[in-house]
Amino acid sequence: ARYRVAVLQDLLAQSNDLIGPGSFAALYSRSYDNFVHLAHGTSPDLITKSVAPMTDEQIQEMKARNQMPDLPPEALTFNSPELLTSLSNAFVETFFTLDIEDQTQQVAVIQLEEKPWLLAFYQPQAVFLAPIAEQTTLILLLAVIVGVATVIIAAVIAQGFSTPIINLAGMARQVESGNLDA
Repeated sequence: ARYRVAVLQDLLAQSNDLIGPGSFAALYSRSYDNFVHLAHGTSPDLITKSVAPMTDEQIQEMKARNQMPDLPPEALTFNSPELLTSLSNAFVETFFTLDIEDQTQQVAVIQLEEKPWLLAFYQPQAVFLAPIAEQTTLILLLAVIVGVATVIIAAVIAQGFSTPIINLAGMARQVESGNLDA
């Protein structure tokens, strides 16, 4: 079967920012012990590039099967050993973290059932963790409010208990000094 890369690219581009700003998907085909980009949500220039360098024989064989364009080998490689390792382990660990252009990405990967392809969905870690940061801030704010309210209530209750005792002590001093009418 033949697939038009442009159609796959359009489908993935529609998923950009789907689960938050900066999120995107990428589709990979396994070739030898490597992966080749079939589509990429934000970088269409990566299409047909392998994740790590391939041998000249592998490239020539893929070109002969029309799986790669007729470009020099250096133009056919993305060269990300970390991504290659993570994608290779995706059958065991379907979630991983990857640093891309000074931004940490959370990545979820699934193996497609019909084709030997991997679909990876990338989301910036800051966006991924934003709800947790908001919850933490809310919990800290609530804890401070509860703490302040507890101190105020404790002071009011202490005042309520201590006022009659202070008044009684004052009366006792007046009686001690000889004022029996107090």
